[in-house]
Amino acid sequence: EIQKLAPKANTPGLRARLNDLKDVLALLSGLEGRSTRDVDRYLKLVDPVLAGKQKFDASLSKDAKGPVTAEQIYVNQKVSDLISKAEMEQNDYRRGKKPNVFFGLKKRYFGTQFGVFTFNTIVLIASTLGLLVLLHWILRKQLEVRRS
Repeated sequence: EIQKLAPKANTPGLRARLNDLKDVLALLSGLEGRSTRDVDRYLKLVDPVLAGKQKFDASLSKDAKGPVTAEQIYVNQKVSDLISKAEMEQNDYRRGKKPNVFFGLKKRYFGTQFGVFTFNTIVLIASTLGLLVLLHWILRKQLEVRRS
């Protein structure tokens, strides 16, 4: 919301709202508390400011000090590391071709590019046919055993 508001903050009301959002962002980036419950309480105090229902009041969070940070509670370090690694690989200028992104619209296998829908359809049909052939073979073997 800050990025949407910044270019058009030409009235005093919009500038005040932008400053409130910046203050909340600064508070949230270093939010601390004595316990997870304290951190959660401070977050709930900030919600009306984010919704635009009240002005930011720094005195509400003046006691926000302690060993527990909001980052420790709400940030998954493993996911952050995976995202950072993916961004580095994507921005690596030494790679001649683009990486094969898991959620991409196109997939590259053996130098050939496939659409995800096409590839998934081929995999589903091939695996279904393969399982049907396997089932047919198993049932034929059972019939041969019973005949003899």
